[in-house]
Amino acid sequence: MGKKVCVCGDFNVVLCVEERRSIRTSYSLLDHVPFSHFIDENDLVDLSLCGRNYTWYKGDGLSMSRFDRFLLNEEWCLALPNCMPVAQMRGLSDYRHLLLSADEENWGPKPSHMLKCWQEFPCYKQFVVNQWRQGDPLSSFLFLLVAEGMNVIVTP
Repeated sequence: MGKKVCVCGDFNVVLCVEERRSIRTSYSLLDHVPFSHFIDENDLVDLSLCGRNYTWYKGDGLSMSRFDRFLLNEEWCLALPNCMPVAQMRGLSDYRHLLLSADEENWGPKPSHMLKCWQEFPCYKQFVVNQWRQGDPLSSFLFLLVAEGMNVIVTP
């Protein structure tokens, strides 16, 4: 088995049209060709981004692109098959930093928690009961709310 290779960074280029959203239409549609050749010639895998579609945002909020990525070779993917690039919160920067999660026990998204202040809204408990009984698509979400301490007794 060869060496595990991970190439990561801001490549300042997208691989397809869907990785760029802009009000400007003057960019070249062929910008991605040399980058695609680099990935193919080196037998690298571009991992799908988890959490967000874009890693760079212009201040106007209308232009965004996926410039940052992790490129892995086959040996890396075989050794750590659960690798997943996760976009972090943006903060003051115009970039979302990426974290390569290689958690062997990745159980997926963590369950959300209910804000206890929701209970203070008038008729909130009745809303939960009504939605549950109607078989609303939010039922699994509502179950979490009940399990979080709503103290609402719901019968089907």
